[in-house]
Amino acid sequence: MIRPLEIQRLKTTYHSGPCAIVVVLLCLFATGCGQQQPAPEATTSFERERFEEGLRSIETWLARGKPDKAEVIARRLVTLEPDSVEALEAHGRCLVILGALKRSQGSDSEATQFIKQADECYQAAVHSAGASPRVSLLHEAGITASSTGDYERALGLHSRAAELDPTNTKHAIFAGNLLTRLERPEESARWFQQATERDPNEPWGWAGLAEANRQMKAYDAALTTIRQARACDPSNTNFRIAEARILRESSRGREAAMLLFAIGPDERANRPVTEALVAACTQIGDHRRAAEAWQALHAKHPEDLDAMLEAASAWLLAGEREQAAAWLEAAESSGASPAKLQSIREKLRPEAP
Repeated sequence: MIRPLEIQRLKTTYHSGPCAIVVVLLCLFATGCGQQQPAPEATTSFERERFEEGLRSIETWLARGKPDKAEVIARRLVTLEPDSVEALEAHGRCLVILGALKRSQGSDSEATQFIKQADECYQAAVHSAGASPRVSLLHEAGITASSTGDYERALGLHSRAAELDPTNTKHAIFAGNLLTRLERPEESARWFQQATERDPNEPWGWAGLAEANRQMKAYDAALTTIRQARACDPSNTNFRIAEARILRESSRGREAAMLLFAIGPDERANRPVTEALVAACTQIGDHRRAAEAWQALHAKHPEDLDAMLEAASAWLLAGEREQAAAWLEAAESSGASPAKLQSIREKLRPEAP
């Protein structure tokens, strides 16, 4: 039996900390903890007070970078009140964070399970909210649905958010992006046009409209709109890459290459820029510069063995067989994929007379 003095010490030590919430929530499920049971009204009042403390404690643990502890509390709250929008949403948010952490650690299967569970929480939260869900809930539910690959359901959620909050351009942009993924550019263009009309200084609205125009092969309009995006955010390399793609697809590969070569060497040595630059150089037959781009990428990222293989392939296309062989040998010594090595090695073999 715990003596009164020990009870007082426990109260003093743990009364307001988030650790106490986990213990209290576990006790809410326990039976037979004492000889006397409180009146129903007192129990309800106690549980509601602790429930609210639990919600606050979730935010505390998330702020401390402990989503696993926050998820334990959120799961208990959902068990206590299965129809609570706040508890379901909080649990969904914790699961999304845990999924992202697992993904960053390379545990894709576990990450997928967390995201699937989060999606179920958000679906339940939206259902419980009935006819008046919060816009932020719809937005987060839409993002999570999209993460599971259910773009149609995600589109419905973002569209509903846009109806409830028409002045916020992010809802139109998210809806437009989903339609772009679904390859429905005419519909996506309407959403992006809506976003640019509401906020002409929002670069992602212009960039989305450019992508819709590109999908429709309206290249002049695509160039106009992507350049508007770049004017809104000149430092964003993604918009420069998008413009290079439009130029390349409209048979203006040299302009695309020059646009990307204008990026500083250090910033240029990342995979998205390198891939776009190599595509432009390949289109105009400048395989030497494509090979040099792969070499620069590998110099900055020595762990990127595929860059070594790509350099070998580009040197082979440039007619520099010795250079290609040297990069192939270096890639093999570094532990590159045997299958990829063999594919390039076969191309290096002298042709039969």
